[in-house]
Amino acid sequence: MENSLVIKNLQYFIGSRTENGKYSVFSPSMNTEQFKKYCIENLGLDTQSKDNSNRILLNIHSLLEGFTKSIVDTIRLENQNLFNKLLDHDLKGVLRSFAQDYRRIKNGDIDYNYGLRLEINKLIEHHLPIFLTTSLYKWEIPGSSGRNHENVLKIVELKNKFSLLINILCMSIMIEFKVSKNYFKDDVIIQENINQIKNHLNKVFLEPSRSNSFDQFYAYCLFKNPTLLQKFLKIQKQSINLYDCQRALNTVTQYTVKCNGQYMDETEDTVRIINDSKNTFDQVLDLMGIINMVEFMYDELKESCNTDNELNDQNLLTEFEIFFNK
Repeated sequence: MENSLVIKNLQYFIGSRTENGKYSVFSPSMNTEQFKKYCIENLGLDTQSKDNSNRILLNIHSLLEGFTKSIVDTIRLENQNLFNKLLDHDLKGVLRSFAQDYRRIKNGDIDYNYGLRLEINKLIEHHLPIFLTTSLYKWEIPGSSGRNHENVLKIVELKNKFSLLINILCMSIMIEFKVSKNYFKDDVIIQENINQIKNHLNKVFLEPSRSNSFDQFYAYCLFKNPTLLQKFLKIQKQSINLYDCQRALNTVTQYTVKCNGQYMDETEDTVRIINDSKNTFDQVLDLMGIINMVEFMYDELKESCNTDNELNDQNLLTEFEIFFNK
């Protein structure tokens, strides 16, 4: 984005969204330069600004360490909000070992006989099928009536299992990369795991729709939440045209013709839009963005394995753009 496109005197902040869609702010309002500096410092990564533009150069190796270091910090702090009841005895032991060996792993002082590799692979093979069977909705019997079933939203459960799996996968990526870059560049197993996770998110994403149709999702966004559609198209690297919009609107529009004697002279149009009061679409899109980021990091690390220059390899920089919105 060119500097000329940035609105002068615009203030930026960083906030968070709760599960019910409410926002909270946890950073002060800042101008453009302050905001960029804040992002760089709080990422905790080897990050640079470039040519006074609205771009950031991000070290992919540091990004990998940033992903895994957050896991280690969480383990050491015994954060019960993330690694809680989902953790079984074996997983807790692996996480503890990873935290204890973190510096050794980061420095590459491990080999193919490193025992934690096998344990992490076992955990992925155990937790991946569990995640792939998750659903956004489950039929349950309310405690009060005991008779009628209701479709209960399980987005929190989905997010917890996703978080658990992504953390294990990032641990695996770091260990496999550090063990041997010659073999890591030809890896296909981790890529297959990433593809399975992405495919499942694409599947559950449409569950709020009555007929699991993207047309219904498009129509919902066109009528109620166009910003969400922009986010979806960006994450999925897709585009939408006027014909897609027309088809989506026709899908949710019902036509009723009134007869006046021998003539049909009136038509009533009724639009039925799906309801997403829990912001389910947005929450699943966040997960899609995370797995895309992990895949991007994974691809860049594989690409870095093709270089013979160790110095350049350790300082692999990839350009990110910060997009400023009103």
